[in-house]
Amino acid sequence: MLGTQKEHEFPYPPGSFFIVPFDIFDWDISPLAIHVYCALAFFTDENGQCFPSRRTLSKMCGGVSLPTVDKALKELEDKILIHKTMQLLTLKFAHILRRFPYPVQNLYTEPC
Repeated sequence: MLGTQKEHEFPYPPGSFFIVPFDIFDWDISPLAIHVYCALAFFTDENGQCFPSRRTLSKMCGGVSLPTVDKALKELEDKILIHKTMQLLTLKFAHILRRFPYPVQNLYTEPC
């Protein structure tokens, strides 16, 4: 039996999904870094950029501490899987996902 769908505070249409490359399992990164990478992919726009807060990433990753999120983000940066840059207008960090042969997109679908 499949697990029941969890109630999310992040609004998205039922049945929506995002794509990550299958070779993510070959990248020699921790399970938490994979989880954070997937959370980043959820927010990624058509240019590969996303702007979730560390607190949002924490919530999406099961409520881990902010230092734990920072550690996973650093691991992804060290492996050159993401690039962090500062947005000058908002003074927030943008994360740019790397290692995709195609643009990362959230694919919103209508429920079947």
